Amino acid sequence: HGVANRHLPRRHAIERREHFAWRHGDAVSVGMVYAAELAQLAGRLDSETAARHRAVLSRVGLPTTYPADAFDDLLHNMALDKKSRGSTLRFVILNGLASAEILAAPNEELLRAAYAAISQ
Repeated sequence: HGVANRHLPRRHAIERREHFAWRHGDAVSVGMVYAAELAQLAGRLDSETAARHRAVLSRVGLPTTYPADAFDDLLHNMALDKKSRGSTLRFVILNGLASAEILAAPNEELLRAAYAAISQ
């Protein structure tokens, strides 16, 4: 039980918010769409590839949206993610089809705008 508890803070932000009632793959799908929107708004990914990314996940039956009122909770939980370093949020984002990079310390305005694009 100590080993399992040691890993809980590093779980996906949506899983933490949902008290682990969501499947990991569903949470990751929403996170992937969010990261694609973030990449597009940061000028690293074209809109066609971001839309294709969302469409593929949706076509296989995975969720691509999340409730609009969840951003503040998720932002807090993202700070606990394994990709964060200290107080710096880091995101793995697409910069093209099948090509990724790290986006470190995006400002909150950019984070909120990307979230608005996936909110329901």
